[in-house]
Amino acid sequence: MPKHIAQVAPRRASRALLQTVLQQVRTIDVGEGESIACRCFGKTLDEVIDPHWVGPMPDDAFTDAFSAGMTLIVGRCAWREGRPPMTREEYGLLCHCVITCRTLRDVIERAASFMRALASRPGRLTIEVIDDVAEFCIHTDYGVRDRIGLLTDLAGLAAFHRLFAWLIDAPVELLSVRMCYPSLIGSRASEFMIAHPIIFQAETNAFRFAASLLDRPVVRSPQQLIPLLRRFPFDVNDTQIARDTLANRVRSLMAANLSQPKRIPTEREMAELLGISLSTLKRRLQMEQASYRSIRDALLCAVAIESLESERESVAALAARLGFADTGSFRHAFKRWTGRSPGRHRRAAL
Repeated sequence: MPKHIAQVAPRRASRALLQTVLQQVRTIDVGEGESIACRCFGKTLDEVIDPHWVGPMPDDAFTDAFSAGMTLIVGRCAWREGRPPMTREEYGLLCHCVITCRTLRDVIERAASFMRALASRPGRLTIEVIDDVAEFCIHTDYGVRDRIGLLTDLAGLAAFHRLFAWLIDAPVELLSVRMCYPSLIGSRASEFMIAHPIIFQAETNAFRFAASLLDRPVVRSPQQLIPLLRRFPFDVNDTQIARDTLANRVRSLMAANLSQPKRIPTEREMAELLGISLSTLKRRLQMEQASYRSIRDALLCAVAIESLESERESVAALAARLGFADTGSFRHAFKRWTGRSPGRHRRAAL
């Protein structure tokens, strides 16, 4: 079993995400936005959302401001759809319903039943398994696909991702993330909510992960729900929600760079980002039966497959975005990963 690495430093609060949320809050209720900025940071709303503001942002202040802002945004999204928003009490009841499930598969099936029973009907949940990949979907039928809807649905998708990881006490490594919206917020904001490059303009909101995790047992107890529910579902900066492996941390940093887009750090640069030596990085990854190259190749392969199947860009553009020197190098790597060329894979998908 992979060893859990406690030495990896937790991420810091995301200024970009908070400013994105509060900018949207200002369009809904400027008075509430001013109240949040003053209460959490002792500043005016304009000062907090100023891109040049570099004042202190303690984790607790960030979480309180993010939670208050997202509560207002979710409420507005539900109001304009003519239904009540899903409340914190309902989120708590959902968690209490799934905590007694045997496996993650049972969790998702029971959560889907719970959502169907809600009068607010915030979304329909489904799980589909194809080969070795599971796809968890949140289907929403909002009439407007704008920033309010995107932030609402992205927060919901991220909350389920964190909840699943917490229940089985293991990272749920993402293979792909899709949203049925245009790219309306910056990657620095979105990557903090869910650390993986997002495919926009998709048919629904979904993430994919290894299907083998569906049979992982739920190891949390009802007593452990109490601290979780203090901030769930807007606990995006709670780095203790599931113990993390070093391999997952490396993969998240790679994915964050791809989503900006930036080149993936080299192995030595990755070690520096994590504050450990190169030899330590290699040794700990080996203890988890992983390597820098295997993590990088798996991520690039997943992103490439998702792009090819959605016809989002040409092979040449995809090769450049993934950091390959030329199209030929990308074709060679893709054939090594999948056994067929990018063009053949796209034709087969269609």
